[in-house]
Amino acid sequence: MLTFEYAKNPVYGNAEGTHINLLVKFKEFEIELPFGANAWDPHEHGQTIYEKAVAGEFGTIAPFVPPTELPQEV
Repeated sequence: MLTFEYAKNPVYGNAEGTHINLLVKFKEFEIELPFGANAWDPHEHGQTIYEKAVAGEFGTIAPFVPPTELPQEV
């Protein structure tokens, strides 16, 4: 299991609000890493990060922004 230190910049990763993307710092790594958290993560640290994000511990969760379509090549 990874040792969670902190997280920041939460953004909903889908329109349903069941997935949250954040930058997370784990003790085992020197840098912050992008991380996708959800309630059904098979790892305890993923579930914990999701629960803390929903509780507002990392600030307000930014709304989901759907990806834009790229123009079709001709």
